Amino acid sequence: MRVLVTGASRGIGLKLVEKYLAHGDEVVAAVRDPDGAAELRALASPRLHVVAMDVGSTESVRAAAARCPEGPFHVLLNNAALNGGPQRAPGMDLERAARILDVNAVGPLRVYDTFIERVRAAEGLRVVVNVSSDSGSLSAFRVSGKPEYAMSKAALNALTLWQAAQEPRVICVALHPGWTRTAMGGDKAPYSDEETAGRMLEAIARLGPEHSGLFLDTALKPLPW
Repeated sequence: MRVLVTGASRGIGLKLVEKYLAHGDEVVAAVRDPDGAAELRALASPRLHVVAMDVGSTESVRAAAARCPEGPFHVLLNNAALNGGPQRAPGMDLERAARILDVNAVGPLRVYDTFIERVRAAEGLRVVVNVSSDSGSLSAFRVSGKPEYAMSKAALNALTLWQAAQEPRVICVALHPGWTRTAMGGDKAPYSDEETAGRMLEAIARLGPEHSGLFLDTALKPLPW
């Protein structure tokens, strides 16, 4: 099986790469700065392909695709994201907000647009996983103080619904990994990146057509939009 993981230089993304490699899968790990991704490069394997990709740039995503090995992808994992920080009006950092919305919501759209034909071509499992957050739920909103992050994840959930309608042969889901101890999640989170990545892999392996278009936790329990 071949997997594409964006945002693979650290945290959950790095652990996902590590676990897929341990399972014997081939992994394309997309990062903005391969030279600075020492932990990722330390996983060196003939089955690991590290490519430079900034999901905030259409040109970069398309150039990355040209550098990937030929052939289909079974799993496209949109993990790359920016977190931002607390915002209050007036005086909000609107340029930062626009960048976070672009990376977190339009970024997965760029990756989908560039790679979906290769997912469609896969035999067996064909999955697009958009790594979302419960802060993007409109009906169970968890106030984080970071409006652009919450907005970006709500938009990502909307993208997932649209993708599922476009892709009858591809399982498209928004997956909430749970609050995790990473640079983004902070030290108070209950789960390690190792634990979260393990649960995510198990969840992805269990996905079926009935899950397409859903917002799920790692137990495959539907979450409120």
